[in-house]
Amino acid sequence: MNKSEELINHLIHNKVDELNKLYKTNWKKDINFDIVLDKINNQSNPSVNNFLGFMYINGHGIEQNDEKAFNYYQLSADQGNLTAQNNLGYMYQHGHHVEQNYEKAFNYYQLSADQGESFAQCHLAIMYLHGLGIEQDYEKALYYYQLAADQGVSIAQLGIEKLLSDWCHNCLNKYIKTKTTKCKELEDRCKELEDRCKELEEDIVHLKYKPGGPGYYESKQDFEKYQ
Repeated sequence: MNKSEELINHLIHNKVDELNKLYKTNWKKDINFDIVLDKINNQSNPSVNNFLGFMYINGHGIEQNDEKAFNYYQLSADQGNLTAQNNLGYMYQHGHHVEQNYEKAFNYYQLSADQGESFAQCHLAIMYLHGLGIEQDYEKALYYYQLAADQGVSIAQLGIEKLLSDWCHNCLNKYIKTKTTKCKELEDRCKELEDRCKELEEDIVHLKYKPGGPGYYESKQDFEKYQ
């Protein structure tokens, strides 16, 4: 079974777990999108609808059409598809075909992340980090970055390093400005975060979270825009 046939089989039978594994590989170069479209065009399930949205938004095997992409993503997301929920969140976050709406973006990312979608977890971290559609919360940003990093999203580990570095800096500035005994807690927290940064450095430089890993290119644009 070639990649196109494998993809068609997973789509038609709504094999979400298998599709998610496939999507985290360099799968596009081996796909004949014309054949896939011919086989799934009369099908209707959450995975098929999400993939049709993907084909329309990228113009793969079909004329590019943002409106149809959005409609298929919406249909699939309403059916509970975690990938479509993440895709809708991205469209709302960046105002792609729809009016930019951080609250809707956050809500769709949350739905997707709660089902274990690592890209959505990384997006949620960015939303929390910068207070987009939700109150800024460094600890929750760190939590979702860590969930994504644990699933191999390369850019999430870089996000953790940057977040902790900024967090240390902010805590230290608050301590220096106030210089009161009440800031002992901030001083201790800053030292704790500095130690965490040092612990992470070895992994960041040498190990598992490298460019080209799952989610790296998909998340890199967001990371560079907001950091």
